Amino acid sequence: MKLTAFSLLVPLIAGSPAVSGVALNPIVVQGPAGQTVPDAFLPSQLPVDLLPVPKQVLWGSGEFSITPSTRIVVGNSATDEDLFAARQLNEELRARYGMELDVVRERDVGDPTGQIVMGEPGSAALLDRLLQQAKIWVTAASPGPEGYVLQVTRRQIVVAGLDRPGTFYAVQTLRQLLRPVPSPAGHQSGPVAAVRVVTIRDKPDHAVRAVHVLLDASSGEFHSQLIDRILAPYKFNTLIVEAEDVQWESGRALWSPDPRGATKAQVQELLEVARQHHVQVIPLISTLGHSEWVFAGLRDEALCAEVAYIPKQLREQGRPQVTCDRARGVYPAVYDPERTITVNGTATTLNEALIFPILKEAIDLFRPAYLHLGHDEVRGPSGLRYDMELYLRDIVTLSRFLRAAGVRPMVWGDVLWERRTEAHAEPLFAELPRDLVIVPWKYEDIREYPEVAYFRRAGFPVLGATWYRLYNNYWFSRAAKAAGALGMVRATWTGHFQSQAALTRAYQQLYTYLSAAAYFWTAGSPQPDRAPREAELARRFAEAWNAGSQVSTPISGTLVDLSAVVTQRHIDDDGTGWLGKGVDYDLRALPGGRQRFGGVLFEILDPRRHGGKSIVMLKGERDVAAAMPERVTIPWRGRAGCLVFLHATLDRAVNFDDIVGRYTMMVEGGRHEAIDLRYGRDISNWLWDAERGIASIEQEVVWSGATRAGNNVQLQMLRWRNPSPEIPVESIELTSAGGRASPVLFAITALDRCP
Repeated sequence: MKLTAFSLLVPLIAGSPAVSGVALNPIVVQGPAGQTVPDAFLPSQLPVDLLPVPKQVLWGSGEFSITPSTRIVVGNSATDEDLFAARQLNEELRARYGMELDVVRERDVGDPTGQIVMGEPGSAALLDRLLQQAKIWVTAASPGPEGYVLQVTRRQIVVAGLDRPGTFYAVQTLRQLLRPVPSPAGHQSGPVAAVRVVTIRDKPDHAVRAVHVLLDASSGEFHSQLIDRILAPYKFNTLIVEAEDVQWESGRALWSPDPRGATKAQVQELLEVARQHHVQVIPLISTLGHSEWVFAGLRDEALCAEVAYIPKQLREQGRPQVTCDRARGVYPAVYDPERTITVNGTATTLNEALIFPILKEAIDLFRPAYLHLGHDEVRGPSGLRYDMELYLRDIVTLSRFLRAAGVRPMVWGDVLWERRTEAHAEPLFAELPRDLVIVPWKYEDIREYPEVAYFRRAGFPVLGATWYRLYNNYWFSRAAKAAGALGMVRATWTGHFQSQAALTRAYQQLYTYLSAAAYFWTAGSPQPDRAPREAELARRFAEAWNAGSQVSTPISGTLVDLSAVVTQRHIDDDGTGWLGKGVDYDLRALPGGRQRFGGVLFEILDPRRHGGKSIVMLKGERDVAAAMPERVTIPWRGRAGCLVFLHATLDRAVNFDDIVGRYTMMVEGGRHEAIDLRYGRDISNWLWDAERGIASIEQEVVWSGATRAGNNVQLQMLRWRNPSPEIPVESIELTSAGGRASPVLFAITALDRCP
């Protein structure tokens, strides 16, 4: 299950090295100023696209207006825990619209008109009356556990969950339905937000909807924010956390933890945030195999060879194959849990001295219903694999230990599936406890997942585990539902001790949580070909992560005229435009004229009206760019709080974060401001990379389309926030580093302020 240790994170480049290959005689063209428009930026008014898709949605006409006088009404006996959902709604209103609603008890409300009433049946007489009047029933049979009904009328909003999680999830859906209502200047008492009239009846397909993450020293803050901003709002209810590197106090006589691991205080912070958001946390401590943490932490390096397990086949062949090299981080694949070793003069075993104590400490810290024991794939020299008898015996032993503490065991399912004939032949297979949760994992975009039904027939509860691919999540979730599985797990493999860095180096693994969330809640909808594209998922993730007041009014600005500096065209009718590959492999899908992307209005030039050219292509290694200028200067003069560039590169850079070019703003008085174009952050290839996706949360993909040949293509947007907007910009210089990933500029818009 676990990927071999790898790093998606290359070291940060110190400073900003100069772009190489700068031309001695750059092009400088005096171009006319572009036209100023009052709506150079408009807040995006996206259609309501609920994710996950609810089971039943009945839209009506009209809307409910949220004003400063709207109140959130709860039951008279509502506890602080009951009020958490109301606080979540207020957090959304504060972040998006700069306002909060009063939260009041039902005894303080005579008329529910204009109010938001929330709770569970029986928690408030007012709520029960409204449900009865609307002939809405919220029961254990329908919608069921974690289910809810959300009714929006022109008069009021009713939020009713069967239980507290159901009410909480209803609020998450309501948050997605909020739309801004721009108020006239000086009027603060009118509508601020609106919700379209609708009745939604919803429940999850899977009882367990989990994300697997890797704990490290940043986990207390980062994973708490992940729960609050992403996982809980998109209705995940379980977190499986790799916890072997936590700063455990047990076993210190022979072992010490990696200092990069999470502290117990950070774990406690995470547990409290999870509890508030109705998220259970399951610790995962890799035992037996994939236990580099055991070998790396041994205080006495001689113990490494003593506790290493040598498979029977290799022992019989006289090939011990034990490598213990701390300097290179190379260790045996499997330890021997029962071999007698000596620690401080006392004979013991690894289980007794380290494994059992850490499991006990984890149980005391997490108080979990389940504990994941790992036990997944083993790869090593000479076809090293588990001996099946050892594998099964260890699961039985550790399961008995956990069950004595009232905790259910969990293991990855790949070994028991791939070697099922061998496992069945072992008498110990019958001793595996049938409350053992087995988690088979598959990460490919395939349609069939027979292992789920296989383990269910064998009497085991099952969780299916996926990775970031869309079809993998769709088909696996459907198979799990059909087989009656407990639920689904979305794995995360961003590299150990690199959790927070994933935002800027492995972003695809995070924003695709949203598509997994969709299919874990509603297994069959949306159809994959109708699911939001990755650029949309990345946008939604970034907006939720960077929660803050959103601009709700237009911003004026200037559409910078590039017609005098263009060097190539983005369409190719004769084999000499774009990449020189003809009409099937160009960007003719990009509409010309004034187009709004990401809320910003751009002018996309029509090459038929500008001498056969429409874009600023700069020098690069590709044939089509070899003769292009290395530097172009646009002598645009004007004041701007923000410059917005629409661009892409002709090819991939060698490495993430490579500097492929630069924009330099020459400011009145001789000062200049430069932006290095870092590949994967500020700019990326025009061709969509399905394996890498959008690498960084910093990158804004604002347009996507397809070539006639069927290639998915994209453009990105980069904002430069002017530190001195009152001082005029005199020119904008574009420079290429000259590699294969040379930059191409499509448009620039200067805004009065940054949205």
